Amino acid sequence: MADKWMFSLVLLLACGGGGTTTDGGGFDAVTLDMDVPDQSTWDDGFSADAETTNVPVYRDEPFLQDRARWFTTGDGLPSDTVNAVFIEDDGSILAATDGGAARGVDGVFKALPCAGSEAPVTDIVSNGSTVAFLSGDSIWIRAADGACTKIALPSNPAGLTVAETEPFTVLVAGATGIYEWSAGSISTIPGTEGKDARDAEVIPDGRIAIATGSCLVIASKSEEAVAMCKAQGLPSDDVRSVAWDDSQGLLWIGTSLGLASWKPGDKNAEPMVGEVGGLPYDDITSVATGASGMVAAGTPLGALRREPARWHLIHGRNLIPDNGVLDLAVEADDTLWIATAQGLARITRVPTTLEDKAAFFDEATHARHDRMGMVSPCSLTQPGVLSTFQTHDDDNDGQWTEMYLAAQSFRCAVTKDADGCAWARASMEAMLKLESVTEIPGFFARSIVPGDECAAKQGGKAEWHLTSDEQWCWKGDPSTDEFVGHIF
Repeated sequence: MADKWMFSLVLLLACGGGGTTTDGGGFDAVTLDMDVPDQSTWDDGFSADAETTNVPVYRDEPFLQDRARWFTTGDGLPSDTVNAVFIEDDGSILAATDGGAARGVDGVFKALPCAGSEAPVTDIVSNGSTVAFLSGDSIWIRAADGACTKIALPSNPAGLTVAETEPFTVLVAGATGIYEWSAGSISTIPGTEGKDARDAEVIPDGRIAIATGSCLVIASKSEEAVAMCKAQGLPSDDVRSVAWDDSQGLLWIGTSLGLASWKPGDKNAEPMVGEVGGLPYDDITSVATGASGMVAAGTPLGALRREPARWHLIHGRNLIPDNGVLDLAVEADDTLWIATAQGLARITRVPTTLEDKAAFFDEATHARHDRMGMVSPCSLTQPGVLSTFQTHDDDNDGQWTEMYLAAQSFRCAVTKDADGCAWARASMEAMLKLESVTEIPGFFARSIVPGDECAAKQGGKAEWHLTSDEQWCWKGDPSTDEFVGHIF
């Protein structure tokens, strides 16, 4: 038991208490010397005559941290399945959903009904006053006063693009070409007839870039259409989406096997795939760009966001409601909107510090992961609703708690923060309990539960033991990594 006492004393010292003897001496956790000089006499390196230029000081500078907010039917969306998202000039958000079109202002969405239109709405755009959306085999034009006009299309539409705001002109990618709507009439863009168009983008030189299942097509009203394919640098001939990046003068092209960028006038595009450009995932379903040069791409496994030296993957329900990205839009401040079949996500980047981030996780740990002083996993009986959490025992209760104990001990030692010291001591007591509960000196358990739960636990494959007083049930067979965690 002396070893356990020594280990406890070391941890108490790290927490800023219990390490000074009555005669002014101290305990050195490295040399195990009980008679080191009183620490208050040590030179802290910050006296008037001391050299301070080489004293290491960590400056907790702010960095950008992703913050996610989801929007669903509870926020006014007609349906959680959001097929497309569009950002208006005033910052309002248009959403095309399986239940109809909607506009969001300050996080509250309201439906944009058009009598006779059918759900789902597959795409939506606007010029600030007039909204255009796709429903069934038609394009619907909704004026500012709510009046709606239906225009039948030559074939089933796939997507919308704003060509001009005044007069309001939109391009419709369809199964048999690109159609232009303006001033109430529909016409086909020359050179696109028969093309299975999926998306379109207007290039500043007046030409139109068209994503098709067989290469990228560059068309115009005055010149013959030309194709750009794998032979010209595209990762694949299966082109899904295109987006113009005005800040760099580039067209971004999303394909089934990766991205490519193309500068008008160049013969070939520059491919960007896993081994060339570090793309995390190749199956690109949508592309969007922002005014600052941000490039975002949708995939079946989440959204990709291009940063100066890398790609960042936005994946998982801590950020987006569903990994299958249906559409993307980027605000002027680089806020990213992601449309999915389970809702609409807004990803903002806010300045934070490591101290702020630690406080965030500390709060979550104390609120939902504290089980008898141990840091334990929790599950939610209702996904996404934190109030439905339930803690439960885990094979790594000891190791995770020891890591937390060490972190809070360092925090206590450096900052003298009372909360850090208290949580370090609480964690230490929980870890000492894991050793004492086994009633075998020096041998610690993986985890513990109240004794009245032991019968149910012993019915499984794991090794559970009831204490002699029947107050506790402890889990045996600790692993090597558990041992390492305790030693740390």
